[in-house]
Amino acid sequence: MDAMHAVLAADGSEPTRAAESLIEAMCRRDALEFTALSVAALGSTSPDLPPEYLREAVVEDAVRARTNAEAAADELCSKGFRAVADTVRGHPGEQIVKAGNRHGCGLIVMGGGRHRWPGGRIFGSTSHYVLHAAAVSVLVVHEPPLEQQSCRVLVATDGSDSAEHALAQFEAIADPARCRVKVLSAVEPSPWDELVPVVLPALPLEAYEEVRVQRSAHAQSFARSAAHRLAAAGFDVESDEVANGSPRFVVLEEAKAGAYDLVVVGSRGLGPVCRMLLGSVSEAVARHARAALIGRPQTAAAST
Repeated sequence: MDAMHAVLAADGSEPTRAAESLIEAMCRRDALEFTALSVAALGSTSPDLPPEYLREAVVEDAVRARTNAEAAADELCSKGFRAVADTVRGHPGEQIVKAGNRHGCGLIVMGGGRHRWPGGRIFGSTSHYVLHAAAVSVLVVHEPPLEQQSCRVLVATDGSDSAEHALAQFEAIADPARCRVKVLSAVEPSPWDELVPVVLPALPLEAYEEVRVQRSAHAQSFARSAAHRLAAAGFDVESDEVANGSPRFVVLEEAKAGAYDLVVVGSRGLGPVCRMLLGSVSEAVARHARAALIGRPQTAAAST
């Protein structure tokens, strides 16, 4: 099987180094080949610098970008991956997305921002832009794995096409010998749970309970299917579980309680307005988990 081409956004920051550490701890060396991309943001039309300083600043920015790209590529190569350095000029988010959308690229890897008081995380404008605009899967990393040579992974699934793609993406790049996995599916409460008994009081309570049981059974089947698939691929599957509640909060609470190094979740490819209105599970995970693999089918065009 050919290696997947991935773009690593390399800006020399601590989150970028955390992303490199996660790649080292989790990924198969033959599964990925990288372009370590660094973006020089300053240009001849940059409005924030006096003209007499602009030329020198542009040169320094280009040197910084080249240094960051080469350092990231060298680090990946030292860990056994194939990697080349590349630099471009322009808006960082736009250039990363363009690189990720090129033919043959299946994944964008990037740092997701630093800590801020009192324990939250900054989700930078570049990370936000890439997560919304990229047509390929995105691995957003805030913190390195707790162990150097292995990681614990939480796979969240709802049986959707996007969840299945996220699972397939993880399976394609992860080393089963390095990963311990838990599979989780959430049973989201329905507004009808409270409204139907009021609106249609003549229906027996058993009918309402049957619907709830069916939802739970479906969630359990999704979790078991994903767990069996991963176990068959050689992964150490700790458990598969179902939890009641909003998927967004269920996944984040489990990720925090279990100190998982990575959360794998699908993205339905909604645009930013829909995400804002509906409260995207994938965006919440990308903001708050230690690291998140947001699976997105490449056939789904970016909506921003």
